[in-house]
Amino acid sequence: MNKKEFEFLLKQGEGLKIEFKENYSSKDIAKEFVAFANTEGGRIFIGIDNRGVVKGIKITNDLKSEIQNTARNCDPSIAIELEIINSVLIVNVDEGINKPYRCSSGFFLRQGSNSQKLSTDEIRDFFNQEGKILFDEAINKEFSFKNGFDQMKFDTFLQKAKISRVIPDKNILINLGVLTETEKFKNAGVLFFCNNVEKFFKQAIITCVLYKGSDKYKIIDRKDFTEDSLSNYHNVMSFLLRNLRLEYKIETAGPREEILEIPEDALREAVVNSMAHRDYNERGANVQIDYPENYPENYPENIGAN
Repeated sequence: MNKKEFEFLLKQGEGLKIEFKENYSSKDIAKEFVAFANTEGGRIFIGIDNRGVVKGIKITNDLKSEIQNTARNCDPSIAIELEIINSVLIVNVDEGINKPYRCSSGFFLRQGSNSQKLSTDEIRDFFNQEGKILFDEAINKEFSFKNGFDQMKFDTFLQKAKISRVIPDKNILINLGVLTETEKFKNAGVLFFCNNVEKFFKQAIITCVLYKGSDKYKIIDRKDFTEDSLSNYHNVMSFLLRNLRLEYKIETAGPREEILEIPEDALREAVVNSMAHRDYNERGANVQIDYPENYPENYPENIGAN
């Protein structure tokens, strides 16, 4: 940074990517490190008051070393670069690639010209946003062998997956990654082996609607599927295939060929994608599959979560 840029930023004042500190405090600066790394990065000017007046500080090797240590002690550690202009120590913080970051005081985000501490709910949302907590990997405290687990659905899954019972069921579930060593189920276990998914996740319901015309006013058939993911998938496919029109192609020789108005493979892929890519963390984001009598050209690509 040259002096011209320094003076320009000084006039701009504090903002999303600029923070002024009159004096150095390891606790305060750690919050700024974390906030900038969790947002879009930024610069901390030590030796300038909040009015933008240059006060200057005594810059020593010990001070620079302490600032580097403060950045390293964040979790994960944060890489910084130091500059000196007019007795002002400038700390450059890049946006982090291993979000979220925290310091001893907690998790912080940059909001305007302030660094705000995140609440428990905000931390959870931030982790989800950064993909650090996958829904299916999260522990479900309500679901257990005694509350919701369906042995028949587990047996059916093993049969379809061609998994033999050479080890106890609990070990199979652990190996599948849906049960912890302490016998706590993850959300994936709920989705596959519950007897009523609606009891645990209302957003996991799949609704299929067959309607007449394009305005969706006249419903011909409607089904809500509230079982486990595997059962819901098969039930949805049965509903759609039952309502698809079937054409017959007859050649001069050989058996007639049955042709679905929508290729079954394309339909199957659309249903699987709608189930796999929905946001299970968003309440009310259940999948609704609308099937008109005269379907649009982009059907079934328009299948998705509401």
